[in-house]
Amino acid sequence: MSFPRSRIINDRDIEEYLSALEGGYLSEDGMEMSDTEDNEESIFYTNRNEPLQDVEDDDNLENEPTLHEEQVDVHDPPLIQETVASKAGENSACSTWVLDKRKLIWKKSTLQFSESNVEFEGSTDLGTEITALKTPYQCFNYFFTTELCNKIISETNLYATQLNPENRFNLSHYDLKKFLGILLYMSVQHFPSTRKYWSRRFGFEPIKQTMNVNTFEKIKKYIHFNDNDKYIPVNQPGHDRLYKVRPIIDSLNQTFSSVKKHQRLSIDEQMCATKVGHYLKQYLPNKPHKWGFKLYVLCSVFGFAYKFEIYSGQDISTRPEGEPDLGSTNNIVLRLTRDVPRMVNHIIFFDNFYTSVPLVIYLAKQGIHCLGTIQQNRIPNNKLPDKKEMMKKKYP
Repeated sequence: MSFPRSRIINDRDIEEYLSALEGGYLSEDGMEMSDTEDNEESIFYTNRNEPLQDVEDDDNLENEPTLHEEQVDVHDPPLIQETVASKAGENSACSTWVLDKRKLIWKKSTLQFSESNVEFEGSTDLGTEITALKTPYQCFNYFFTTELCNKIISETNLYATQLNPENRFNLSHYDLKKFLGILLYMSVQHFPSTRKYWSRRFGFEPIKQTMNVNTFEKIKKYIHFNDNDKYIPVNQPGHDRLYKVRPIIDSLNQTFSSVKKHQRLSIDEQMCATKVGHYLKQYLPNKPHKWGFKLYVLCSVFGFAYKFEIYSGQDISTRPEGEPDLGSTNNIVLRLTRDVPRMVNHIIFFDNFYTSVPLVIYLAKQGIHCLGTIQQNRIPNNKLPDKKEMMKKKYP
């Protein structure tokens, strides 16, 4: 139903429009339900010449051989069409995946499902390198590697020299480990301020005996993780908002991903609570800590994080060949699942923030099953009952 632009819409037209919306004959997202039967395919015309062309095609089909004369393979129409579009002024072509909503077919089938179809064919063997870790300190050193510590030491000493070439500050490997240990203590034993840990009357003895307050504050002043001279300014190609902590993110993701993944995985947001003022700080009202830096995390059912991504409002990662562009939200799932083994029946759970038909179809073709809630406005040609009807007891 549509109204000419030159016509003035009166109250009666508005009532007819609202009635069509309530009856399901018209939808707010432009995907109207078909008046045909369920086994018939809806036809959409984009211009006035297409109906005439269909009539001519029907006349030509009369001379075509029937199914008895020639065997014809019948396949479901593809839900995702791959098209190659060249950008103006560029020689390279980019591959995009587009969901053809007009060819989405709903079929009635039973909900009976065999668990043998999702039997896990992968391996969860941790290997001797991980099983040999006996103490918390050994586990910390496995994930916080020697290479990462050396990177921090070199960048910290470089930054101190850049500020003042005559500076004699020199961070050692032993001092860095003590500094990190104090930070871990501070995350458990909370004091009103940093200097309170060295208070003569109320100080925390393990920290006081490890390092004096002047050395701690000097390391805190100079500690760095990346070279400032290689930083690309804002509004220039290649700018990374997380450049200063990028080595930490890459190193931890590499070691976290070295652990074999369980069959059932989950993707969700996690809040790193902070009171610091920063433009990347987010507000999530449904989280226990509502203010902080938002992280997208791929976890196991035991809570182990295999991979994480800090939200920065930009995507600077290079997309592997064959990986589609499904939009900013679905691309988060694709980036987090790049290291998940294919065709071994992994199962990924997420909420309606990520669930979409193109994402589920693409992961299914990769041998990864999905389960998640869905928003009705994300379902093309939606034939689900109304939300009020689904809340009734007649639906299990």
